[in-house]
Amino acid sequence: MTDAELANTGKEICIKNMDMLSGRILASNPDIVGFSVWNSNHKASLETAAAIKKTKPGTVVVFGGQECFPMIKGDDFAMAEGVDVVVYGEGELPFLSVVRAVANRLPFTGCPGVILKKGDHGIIINKNECVKNIEELPIPDFRKFDLPLYTDTDGKSLFILSNRGCPNSCVYCNVSANTRYRWRSGEAIFNEMKTQMQRHPEVETFQFASTALNSNVKELTVLCDLLIRADIGIKWNGNALLTSTMDDALIEKMSLAGCNGLVFGLESASQRIVDLMGKSFDIKDCSRILKACHANKINIVLNFIIGFPGETDTDFAQTCEFLKENAAYIKSVGSRSVCYVTPYSQLFDEPGKYGIDISPYKKFAELPENYYGVIEEYMTKSACIRDWRDLGTPENSYDKRNKKQKAFEELVKSLRFGIIIP
Repeated sequence: MTDAELANTGKEICIKNMDMLSGRILASNPDIVGFSVWNSNHKASLETAAAIKKTKPGTVVVFGGQECFPMIKGDDFAMAEGVDVVVYGEGELPFLSVVRAVANRLPFTGCPGVILKKGDHGIIINKNECVKNIEELPIPDFRKFDLPLYTDTDGKSLFILSNRGCPNSCVYCNVSANTRYRWRSGEAIFNEMKTQMQRHPEVETFQFASTALNSNVKELTVLCDLLIRADIGIKWNGNALLTSTMDDALIEKMSLAGCNGLVFGLESASQRIVDLMGKSFDIKDCSRILKACHANKINIVLNFIIGFPGETDTDFAQTCEFLKENAAYIKSVGSRSVCYVTPYSQLFDEPGKYGIDISPYKKFAELPENYYGVIEEYMTKSACIRDWRDLGTPENSYDKRNKKQKAFEELVKSLRFGIIIP
């Protein structure tokens, strides 16, 4: 079979699968179909949405999720065939407004936090509204879901929220720009754990779907004390900050309370680069934290960014050496990509301040102030910029960043991570 024949066969299979999936979705005769869209599933989501519209044009298709922010992919989705409205950012208030608009046959132009197509070439971006007090959010009810279909743990784990937003403002990240930092009380988190365990006795682990479960040490300590006293035998894990407040006593308490895993965004082991990133930790603290977590049977995953603006070969070598010296205390290395420049980050908004040039790649139309409003002539653009130019560090060119990333991959493979502490 030729390459062309293989491609056509693959396309036919894809179309059949999308038609089958859209048929299953429409079998319940829904008025609204929502898609949680990630980079990994956005193409399949678009194909399925188009198939739904083809079969039942009156169905309202809503996209939401990580990829749906303006200037990332949200504007492209709004222009796509089959998508009626895109919700970006926190979805509770915007999606409720969309549902009410459908129920009352009102236009979506009055909904907060949405992106809409305007004519053939324009888009409308409405400012989002977030839940001010996340303590008011109800406990998620998963009882009608077949949980093994949604987790990789046969339904034995559930996600839980500790905070939204992030207290830090790392210059490569856009989280703090897109959502305000808020934290739930330790007591509220504990009560949700108990409720979910009553609803789902099979659940053994809670995964914190938050930026940093230790960003409020006071409330984290309250949670740990409640879990230790209740002795309910639950495990939990999630993303955390590298910070001096993670002392040995807190780490031991977290372990006693059931913490069995933490993901840290180390990004670099060069103090100079860490400072340029806007992070607020001392590299010397990192080794201590890793050793203390290992001693308390808390599995550690580290994330890295290769080729941050200004990174020299010496900085990169320090990161590699740190990884080798601390390999015994690390379960695995998670993300280890080259540095991207993403919309809403400080790198994107102030490239000159960080000695980089992204001007050839900003191909989208001039946006209204604060990103909100009407864009009459929308132009497709590259959302996350990979091939930016480092103006002050020749050894950090695009090609050399990619070579460093490949070298780092080889180092990670050679260190054979992946052993989980029982």
